[in-house]
Amino acid sequence: MLRILHNNKVTSEQLTELLYQVRRAPWYGSFVQGLPIAGVNDRFVGGTLRNRLTTAPVKGKVVAKTGNLNSVSSLAGYVETKKGETLIFTVLTQGQTKSTIPTIDRIAMILANS
Repeated sequence: MLRILHNNKVTSEQLTELLYQVRRAPWYGSFVQGLPIAGVNDRFVGGTLRNRLTTAPVKGKVVAKTGNLNSVSSLAGYVETKKGETLIFTVLTQGQTKSTIPTIDRIAMILANS
């Protein structure tokens, strides 16, 4: 089995901090509008999340960037809770033989239900 090592690793903490700091930037509105919105069927709005997180209460409540590369899957962005709070989250998985997307989506659903 060929194992590819990536030398450009970023931690979940670093991505979360970046998403936190971006909220203070004057261009934050443009940035967040460019992120895919979970469960929105229009490919220009839902993008890579158009077929994920498609049921209530998470549909339309997760705005995030997906990532997939050689047995690495990730989702990082913002989720609106049932109370209307915005949470920042980052989930990174690596080295799994089966897809981790269902687990990542389950985490996003739990956050939206909080």
